[in-house]
Amino acid sequence: MPSTPTDPAGDTSATPPDRPPAVDAIFLGGGILLILVLALSLQAGPEPTLARNRRAAGAISVELAPNPAAYTVELLESAPAPDETPRDETLETLAQRARTDTGRLRATADPWILQIAAVCDPANAEKALVAAGADHRLHLLPALIGDDPCFRICWGPYRTAEDAARADDLSPSVRVLGQPQARRVTELLP
Repeated sequence: MPSTPTDPAGDTSATPPDRPPAVDAIFLGGGILLILVLALSLQAGPEPTLARNRRAAGAISVELAPNPAAYTVELLESAPAPDETPRDETLETLAQRARTDTGRLRATADPWILQIAAVCDPANAEKALVAAGADHRLHLLPALIGDDPCFRICWGPYRTAEDAARADDLSPSVRVLGQPQARRVTELLP
């Protein structure tokens, strides 16, 4: 009869009795299940919310619990300042405006427009929109210059090339954005 080595003094170097591998698998599976249950119970709280933190410019607080003071994480470096718009949002806004303006020009009977400038920097396209205010005569059209997606800043439309070149109705704040030139609408539409 084989004996299991035991030491009354508590020697732990003795080898444990052999266990079938299935027992180890059951213990491992139970441990994993316990961890999953704990993780799910921690996630069952309210959804995290983002709120601008007014203590520091650009700080964002992420509240993870009903008691905001209990779990608040502040991200000070990676958040944009409150007055900044992320570049992707700016590009999407400009692209939507370009789609709308393209549709408006396709529907017009007037064949001429005044191209003020072509810009590849979204900030310059935004400046043109601000300079024109809510004037419906400013059109932002998509353009591809080289391999770069850009925008044409245009004003009009007009019935004749002469009317476009004269541009009596062109706002001075828009005129200074480039060198206006009369163009056929069909040349500029995508």
